[in-house]
Amino acid sequence: MPASDPDPDPAPVTRPPSVTAVGLAALICAAMVSSINLGAANIALVRIGAGLHASQADLTHVGAAAILGMASCVLYFGRLSQRYGRSRVIRIGLALSIPLSLTAAFAPSIGWLIAARIAIGVVGAMIYPNTLATIIAVTIPERRHRAIGLWFGCSVGAAAIGPVIAGVLMHWFWWGSTFLVSVPLCVIALALSFRLPDRAGEDRQPIDHASGWLSMFAIAILVSALSLGGTPVPIGIGAGAGLAAILATAIFVHRQRTHRHPLFDLRVAARPSFWLAAVAGTALVGSMLAAFFLGQQFLQHILGYSTTAAGLAVLPTGVAIILVSPRAAVLGARVGGRTMLLAGTATTLVGLGFMLAWSATGSYLPVGAAYLALGCGVGLVGPTVSRALMASVPRHLLAMGSATSDLQSCLGGALLVAFQGSLLALGYRHGFDVASLPPALAAGDVIDQATRSLSGAEQVAATLPPKMAGTLLAHASDAFIEGFHRALWSGAAVLLAMAAIVWAVFPSRARQQALEATYAED
Repeated sequence: MPASDPDPDPAPVTRPPSVTAVGLAALICAAMVSSINLGAANIALVRIGAGLHASQADLTHVGAAAILGMASCVLYFGRLSQRYGRSRVIRIGLALSIPLSLTAAFAPSIGWLIAARIAIGVVGAMIYPNTLATIIAVTIPERRHRAIGLWFGCSVGAAAIGPVIAGVLMHWFWWGSTFLVSVPLCVIALALSFRLPDRAGEDRQPIDHASGWLSMFAIAILVSALSLGGTPVPIGIGAGAGLAAILATAIFVHRQRTHRHPLFDLRVAARPSFWLAAVAGTALVGSMLAAFFLGQQFLQHILGYSTTAAGLAVLPTGVAIILVSPRAAVLGARVGGRTMLLAGTATTLVGLGFMLAWSATGSYLPVGAAYLALGCGVGLVGPTVSRALMASVPRHLLAMGSATSDLQSCLGGALLVAFQGSLLALGYRHGFDVASLPPALAAGDVIDQATRSLSGAEQVAATLPPKMAGTLLAHASDAFIEGFHRALWSGAAVLLAMAAIVWAVFPSRARQQALEATYAED
């Protein structure tokens, strides 16, 4: 069997001293930087569309770009960090985040912005998985549940509270200011990171670099294939990309079965508490990120919210995640993962139900209720998933567990943002009732720009007489709402399917505890 490197003498894995309060703060701040960067674009999508003349498909790519970059690299980078030192990789990632955030903030074109966002996601893959793995490696079991809950609540809560700050900034500055929100926190995290231990349970095992590149290609091409669904690209290109992703995944799986030092141990991945937790996290966190992506556009386009108001509208999500996550981590150890996953799924479905009730003449009540329910749902599920994944892997596979914990979030976000964004774009174009428009509005150039995105329709409307502008915007708003509803229903279907699988297969509390005791002996 091929091996990437000759077998070295295995270095003993030693347990480092328990992380200090400053070290824990460094890890949490670093995770918050990555979370803010992942969702930074959502609040600015409407402004970006107008400022860079972007289509609805372009905005989908902007929304998914950072998640795509992180999802593609997280498995490979997690293993590299296990070999070369997590603290060192975290510091490098934080140092690179600052210039990349500036690059995104001052991007001169939509292509430049998408490229910068992908790079930000790649750097995030150097940071985020290593924060959880380090926490697991340096905390004693009695404190681990609470530490994971605090880590998850602060990091994911930051993704929800970041838009509030970004919305205030955009009230005074340009759309690029939203990409600068994480920079001050990044500087603090970088300074604190020098208090982290140099080694935290790392090893010297060989790395299968070919598997790393295969995983990057398979994930990147899969998400790209889904993103093409909302673009005018010929369907054959999207189908070809999907087939390429399937082929790369098949080769990756075969290599993991035959390689002496697999990047992803399939025997561990087959454990029910591992793969079911990963599937649940993919659906739940992905649903939240997709809801943010869709919701911000609805608030600003349809309800007419300013960027400040749209940012404040999301505040209930961040507050709920921060308050619920630490308690959910402790509660999950008492009632079991299945109960927590089902409760979180039901709560998230309630949030999507409130979003389906949004209307152009509605009040803030269903908006706030939707974001509150989404935050509670993710707060219930997130720590449960992270704990189940990490409890299912032996100590020498911490990199695999933490990378999977982050991959399920990133992959869920990338897939659902791309998929639901494509449904939004398709629904918008197909729902635009061109036949009922006056002949002057149905002219080629006018209708071409108007059907690209709602921002395009608003730009066209600004050049028309008031009556014609109102007619065009009414058609565009109706088309957007139709695409919005299609996307939300698809998200609800994903959650219902996931809940059925969890109910049928996820181990009971007693069975889960027995399995985890067995896994701990590996």
